[in-house]
Amino acid sequence: MATLDPLGLPLLTQLVAGNSSDDGSYVPAYEEAIKTTGKDIMVIGDSKLRGLATRAHLHGGGSRYLTPLALVGKPKEDLARWVEAAVTGAVSLTGVKAAAHEPSGRGSEVRREQTSRANDHEEPVHWHERVLVLQSEEYARAQETALRRRLDTARTHLTALTAPHGKGHRCYRTADALQAACHRILEKHAVVGLLTVTLACARQTRTVNAQRGRPRKHSPSPPQRRREEVRYKVSTIHIDPQALAARVARLGWRAYVTNARAQEWSLNEVVLAYRGEWRIAQGFPLLKGRPLSVAPVYLTKTEQIRGLLCLLSLAVRALTLLCYTVSQSLPQADETIKGISPAYPHLTTNHPSAAMILAAFASITLPFVQHAGQSFVHVSPLTPLQCRLLGLLHLPPDLYQRIVDILTTHDPFLSEA
Repeated sequence: MATLDPLGLPLLTQLVAGNSSDDGSYVPAYEEAIKTTGKDIMVIGDSKLRGLATRAHLHGGGSRYLTPLALVGKPKEDLARWVEAAVTGAVSLTGVKAAAHEPSGRGSEVRREQTSRANDHEEPVHWHERVLVLQSEEYARAQETALRRRLDTARTHLTALTAPHGKGHRCYRTADALQAACHRILEKHAVVGLLTVTLACARQTRTVNAQRGRPRKHSPSPPQRRREEVRYKVSTIHIDPQALAARVARLGWRAYVTNARAQEWSLNEVVLAYRGEWRIAQGFPLLKGRPLSVAPVYLTKTEQIRGLLCLLSLAVRALTLLCYTVSQSLPQADETIKGISPAYPHLTTNHPSAAMILAAFASITLPFVQHAGQSFVHVSPLTPLQCRLLGLLHLPPDLYQRIVDILTTHDPFLSEA
């Protein structure tokens, strides 16, 4: 599904097999979308858009793209190098502001040249690409909270390695065995190098029977010997403050690539554009939940499934436009709307959902009465909330009365109804 920003309005809907990869769907979706929008567009996608051939196709088609780099393989190594340069001050960083003009992070740019073929039958495409290395303050705080939580968990598990004396408790007789157990815990929680674990050796000498088994009753005292038991335990656990500070400074970084020129799309504009792409997912709840409820689909023929999804995608477009119009009208008038949710009558919002807007008109009735050869149509009076919603949708307040007038003048339609 390709959507138009900032409406979140679906431009096209593709029907693909459930076992197919998403990587090969971007180019066909792009070719269909530019038939409506033209080629002078910015294509923003998730990390699956990062394929070099896909980016070459978009650049060769005359469009711009923006996508994050997945942290696998060489991009992960490149990101570590770019972050190291940013943290150590080798490159200058630019502040990034959120939509509310509040500082939200910092970042730098790396310019590189790319060469690829859109497909095997075309000439290679050469272009310059900007790599945006950005650190989000909110993302960094979330990662730091998770890191400190993992440190506490690792400390608890390391402490549990020192089991009390008694049956059923494992004791480590060698330092290597205990060190290996500690390292497995540090690796599991990704805190290697942050915790320093010190081991201690406890030695205990016991007097035991020299012979195996229990002595017989009324037998003389068996010979005895002294046995030394060695037991290793975790003595101290310390957090390395310098290593922790270095790790925290490298949290919250992501890399994005775009072929848009800096004169057209600045670093801050690119960040705001990508952060606004949550609108893409707005259509999926409408499609899967009420009032459309595409799942479960009790259809077996591909043509039927395709037709149903195309029909429901039209409904998604209508609901998206409905919600967007109201959400834009309220902030422009510096107003909010109250009582639109029946479950929460005191709720005040300036971004009502499409389901809330439709539910507000659910109480309207339109009875048809035929008496003595005449047809009568009556519409229930609109509530103040319904009248206000019509105004926010830029619809006339007498819309339903106009519908009544049209129905009244078409008696054959009423008779068929």
